[in-house]
Amino acid sequence: MASHADITRRGAISMLSATMLAAPMISAADAETTEHPDAALILLGEQLDKTWAAENLWLVKSRAKPFEDKKDDEWERLYEASRAVASEIEAMPVRTLEGLKVKARTMLWCHNGDVDDIDPGYEGQNTTDKRLTKQILLALLGV
Repeated sequence: MASHADITRRGAISMLSATMLAAPMISAADAETTEHPDAALILLGEQLDKTWAAENLWLVKSRAKPFEDKKDDEWERLYEASRAVASEIEAMPVRTLEGLKVKARTMLWCHNGDVDDIDPGYEGQNTTDKRLTKQILLALLGV
């Protein structure tokens, strides 16, 4: 796994800003009151945004490195909350561009917001499919 830089306040704010920029065009309130095909998926995406933000806040406060330092029970609780939401998102079918953006943000959560970690390539090879996957993900996230 690629090493991760320490999360700084600036980095955390940057990750949160990127998440907000990639937010779906429909709000959670609209999703609840309309017959949007991906309403449930959009609501789960907003839930993941909140649980991921709580994870990042814990990392900033504790000065822990993602995937490297030992975590406490609070970290495990926060991570498990995000993982459970991500699993629900993974299991749901996607029908719209807004829903696809939720899946893209979930993929980014899997890599702790590090877009460079998404593209290691097969056995270290930077293959076309990996480069295209990264380009599609970044385009969906508006990065």
